[in-house]
Amino acid sequence: MSDRELLKAELKKLSAKALQAKMDLHDLSEELPINWTSIMVCGAEGA
Repeated sequence: MSDRELLKAELKKLSAKALQAKMDLHDLSEELPINWTSIMVCGAEGA
């Protein structure tokens, strides 16, 4: 694979990871303030 193809593949993986984190945070925000204890868990998964 060329450097360009490797970078595109890495970008695709990171974009998917960012989208999942965005969706997780959105879901969490809908559950607040009831499920506030899961804030740290959600944050740790995105790190």
